[in-house]
Amino acid sequence: MEYFSLPRTSSLDVRWVGVFETSSGLAGSNHYNPHYELIVAAEGPVYLQVGERSLVLKSGETLLLKPWEQHSSLKQTDSGRFFWVQFTSNPPLLELDGSKIAREDLNIVHVLPNELRTSSHRDVDGLLIPRQFQLTNRYRIMTEFERLIKESNEPEGYFRYRMSLILAGILEHIADESLHSNREFQISGSFLTFRKIVNYLDETYAQNVRKEAIERSLERKYEYICQVFKKYAGITIVTYIQQLRIQRAKYLLANRAASLQEISAEVTTAKPFDTA
Repeated sequence: MEYFSLPRTSSLDVRWVGVFETSSGLAGSNHYNPHYELIVAAEGPVYLQVGERSLVLKSGETLLLKPWEQHSSLKQTDSGRFFWVQFTSNPPLLELDGSKIAREDLNIVHVLPNELRTSSHRDVDGLLIPRQFQLTNRYRIMTEFERLIKESNEPEGYFRYRMSLILAGILEHIADESLHSNREFQISGSFLTFRKIVNYLDETYAQNVRKEAIERSLERKYEYICQVFKKYAGITIVTYIQQLRIQRAKYLLANRAASLQEISAEVTTAKPFDTA
C-alpha cells in the first residue's frame, strides 16, 4: 500500500472543493491540477482513470492524488457521486512505499524528545495517509465535506481558516481509521504513564518533590516510574528536574531585575529526592 506522510505541523490551504455526479455527461475528459486532490466516493461505484490505472471506487472509498496527476471519470453512471477537494500543504506531503515502512513506523505513538518541556527539538510526527482506503464510517466524512462546500459557497469571515481546519479533520479521520484497521498498533500503558510523569514533574519541579508523593499521584512504585521515564526520555527524573530549574533560571535572568544570588536561591531551594 502507498502512503503519504503529512507532518503534524503542516499548513494546509483548501483551494477548491466540490461534488461530481457521474451522470453529468463529463465522463472521459482528462483533468490536471497543480494541487493535491482528495476524492471520496459518496455513492459508488465510481469508475476512474488515474494515469495508466483503471480504478473502481466503492462507496466510502478515498483516493489521494498527487499534483498534476492525470485523472478522469471513465464511465457515466446514474448513481455515481464523489466529493473532491484540492489543497496545498507546506511542507509538501512525503510519498512512502508501504512495503518499505517498518511496522513500528505505523505506530500512533511517536516518542520524540519534545515531549519534555526543556527540549528544543523541532522534529514532529506525521499522519500516515493511505493513497487509497475504504472507510468504515463514510457518513462522518460526507458531513464534513458538506460543511467544506458550504464554507466555500457562502464565504464569511475567517472562512479560509475554517476550511483548513475541516480538511485537517478529514485527513486525520482517514489516517486514524487506517491506523486502527490494524489492531496491533495501540498506545502502550507505559507511554501513558510516561506522559503522566512528565506532567507531574512539570507542575512540581520547583517544590521539594518526594518519592512518596509521586508514588501516590501516579499510583505506581517509584522504581517503575524511574524505569519508564528513563526508557522514553533517555535521562533520569533527577536530571530532568535539574533541567527544568535551569530553564527557569535562564528565564528569570533575561526577564527579571534580580541578582544572581536571588535567582539562584529561588530555583535551588527545593532539592531533588534522589541523586541516582
